[in-house]
Amino acid sequence: MLVQEMAIVICGVGAGLGRKVAAAALRDGANIVIAGRNANSLTEQTKSLEATGEHILAVATDVSDEAPCIALMEAATERFGAVDGIAEITAN
Repeated sequence: MLVQEMAIVICGVGAGLGRKVAAAALRDGANIVIAGRNANSLTEQTKSLEATGEHILAVATDVSDEAPCIALMEAATERFGAVDGIAEITAN
């Protein structure tokens, strides 16, 4: 498994493709940080993806602003030691 034990930041996690990418990364053994603008949605996604919260962190983030992006990377690094990959899911 290519992502096993890696820390992956996934931006744009909602009920669609972002959630599927997050679920696949978890299934394949990654630690994930999910990011999106809606904190309530992220909380629900976290609960449905991994009830224990051991391998997942949710951070409400607006990726159009630099400061929240820096805070996202800092939170990911603090929780999982490093960031090994980033995926941005957009609805275009």
